Amino acid sequence: MYYPILVAACLALASCKKKNNGSTSTSETYPIKYKITAGIVDEASGIADSKLNAGHLWVQEDSDSPSEITLLTHKGVLVKKIPIRGIINRDWEDVTVAKGPNPALNYVYIGEIGDNNAVHPQCFFYRFPEPSKDATEVASVETIPFRYPDGARDAEAFIVDPEKGDIYIITKRETQSRIYKLTAPYSTSSLNTLTQVGTLTYNGVVSAAITPDGNGVAVKTYQQVYYYPRTAGEPLDVTLKKSPSNLKYEAETQGEAITFTNDNIGYFTLGERAITDVTLNYYKR
Repeated sequence: MYYPILVAACLALASCKKKNNGSTSTSETYPIKYKITAGIVDEASGIADSKLNAGHLWVQEDSDSPSEITLLTHKGVLVKKIPIRGIINRDWEDVTVAKGPNPALNYVYIGEIGDNNAVHPQCFFYRFPEPSKDATEVASVETIPFRYPDGARDAEAFIVDPEKGDIYIITKRETQSRIYKLTAPYSTSSLNTLTQVGTLTYNGVVSAAITPDGNGVAVKTYQQVYYYPRTAGEPLDVTLKKSPSNLKYEAETQGEAITFTNDNIGYFTLGERAITDVTLNYYKR
């Protein structure tokens, strides 16, 4: 006569275990959203997981915003804004943390690559050693000037090859987004010329990121995130010729930023503030 009670107890225990395994628990629902107070990063167009400051993100804003970089926690809490001396923010559109001239350091790369009307004959990358969270300013910045081989372009996404240091830019407005390459070593004193190395089968690219182990690339549009697997040593233009899969993504207001976490188990996205407040969104892979 105790069997029905025993069966009910077992079913309840199984249900609890199922939730703990993440299949039904709301704590395992993605994205996890962290509200960011209005006025902190209303024009976010790029994010990068900090390598020097664990558990923090660098955020860069676009369209004539101040020349500064913002440090947030992984829960969207403002730590500080760090001014960057000697450069202006014409239309910064993406940011990453990657290797640079000194192999012992990580560097922040900011892409001055936005050009809505395709009128600027030159664009720039700005590069500087990654600051610690105690820094009060970035006083010294390298400028990498470049031009397109076939006229001005509007772009909002770039990737730095972690093995060779080549920079790949993906344009936004063509019928099929174009891929251009700035081959390392590149000059900080004279104008560099890009080489077109491919096209995508879609357009509207607004951000891109590479996994910390270099084994995958995410390319983001406003509607979805495409994922391209990469083999060791493979040029990124070859990687981007593969057929992609789709990563989980919930559309944001003007969502223009993506980065993988340094532990490689998730990624963050971030949009711009319009009428509603902006949220930092975390997805587990």
